[in-house]
Amino acid sequence: MLGVIFGNFHCFILLSFFIVVFSIIGSTGLFR
Repeated sequence: MLGVIFGNFHCFILLSFFIVVFSIIGSTGLFR
């Protein structure tokens, strides 16, 4: 049970990290 929760939490952290990175890239205009 703990392993499943930790796995889901890790995926959530990675997803949030990618969202933040793309938001920073988009705000700086480098994504264009």
